[in-house]
Amino acid sequence: MIAGAVLYALSFDWLKAHVLNVWTLGKVRLPDVTNIPDIVWFAALAVGAGLFFWWVESAEVRRKRT
Repeated sequence: MIAGAVLYALSFDWLKAHVLNVWTLGKVRLPDVTNIPDIVWFAALAVGAGLFFWWVESAEVRRKRT
């Protein structure tokens, strides 16, 4: 943790100039950047979450069988 704190302190000027100023962009949303409607993003996230949970459950069932 100390090494990470030292590295952060040493690189803070660069981080402030290149990374931390992202917050000054204001409200940036994926639908605005990609020109894909909100409902499509919501549907894709819902399908992705459903597939992930299905995959976890099926892996658990396979693990119990062996």
